[in-house]
Amino acid sequence: MRKEPSYKKAILIHFGELWLRGDNRRSYIDLIKRNIAMQLGLKKGEMVEEYDKLLIPIKSEARAKKMMEQLAHVIGISNYSISYSTYATLPAIIKLAESILKEMKKEGTLNIRIDSSRAYKGHKFTSKQIIEKIVKAAAKLKLEPDINEKNNKIFVKVYKEKAFLSFGKSEAIHGLPVGSSGKAVVMLSGGIDSPVAAWYAMRRGATPIYLHLHGYPKNEMAEKSKIPKILDQLSRYYPRYKVYYMPAHIFQLALSKIDNKFEPVLLKALLFRASEVIAKKEGAGAIVTGESLGQVASQTMANLAASQQGVELPILRPLIGLDKLEIIKVAREIGTYDLSVEPYKDVCSISTTNTVINASREKVERLLKEMKIDKVLERSLKASKVVESPKTNRNDR
Repeated sequence: MRKEPSYKKAILIHFGELWLRGDNRRSYIDLIKRNIAMQLGLKKGEMVEEYDKLLIPIKSEARAKKMMEQLAHVIGISNYSISYSTYATLPAIIKLAESILKEMKKEGTLNIRIDSSRAYKGHKFTSKQIIEKIVKAAAKLKLEPDINEKNNKIFVKVYKEKAFLSFGKSEAIHGLPVGSSGKAVVMLSGGIDSPVAAWYAMRRGATPIYLHLHGYPKNEMAEKSKIPKILDQLSRYYPRYKVYYMPAHIFQLALSKIDNKFEPVLLKALLFRASEVIAKKEGAGAIVTGESLGQVASQTMANLAASQQGVELPILRPLIGLDKLEIIKVAREIGTYDLSVEPYKDVCSISTTNTVINASREKVERLLKEMKIDKVLERSLKASKVVESPKTNRNDR
């Protein structure tokens, strides 16, 4: 007769979009584990892989609370909760459930909801039987079952050898783990849109490499602006990044003799070409912008096409179909909005009153040649400064 196990308390993490993975399932899981370890400051071996989920054994309640907060920022997982494990037998499951119910009663719980499912169907007991027996145990403690209960839920998941009882389930960001889709150069301004675009790109698995065009006379001044604060906030979703601080004065000098109504389109053309050079250097496969169709005069279909001509890499525009209020809503949710609205002399927000709205490719190409854009690009990149993310212990965040 085997001894019933001591109940092990842990944080239970469910993968996101795992059912979409085929031959790369293993590398996908390894990326999630790497990112979780990096963002939570875990050491090798502190995560246990169980079936289609991860467990982080709880050794300290204070640390567990901190990790639960940090998991809210990890991209690539679907949900997480506090969990206990036991043998996959009906007596063991009910015994564990009783101990959990008693703790919930002590904390003042009145109503509960119980859900159960079996990943392994070979057991002689059913999910219905599990629920019935837990409901009886709850009744003895005067806890009332309520299918509409949102906070006090017990989830039972039964596998062949083990069963997991979890509660306090929190929805995560979902998406793909950062790194699973390769690298992308993100054109980052000091405004509201581009940080949101960066977040969406990370959510689809892209590792960000940022390009910021600034109006300061020295790169070091840009490093002391609000841009590092925005990067720090975005790094809560993935702590590793690299940013290119590129001065704008070389471009602005070349632009001085050009019709200013083409200025926003030409500026975007410079940024696209600079992004492509950086992408080839860094091994990135795409460029990400915060453009939304028709939001400003420079973002008409004609202007988008004219500004990106000559660029071979795919240009991703995650916000293309969103309006400003929708973008602001996401910016607030991810914590970049308050930083984005701080005063800042943003080169990317040039406000030419008579911006051309239907620029032709031929006209833009001719103006770029007049500006000697290749030399402008070369000098601007040479004058840039590359800064990498600081090594940060995520448990201190």
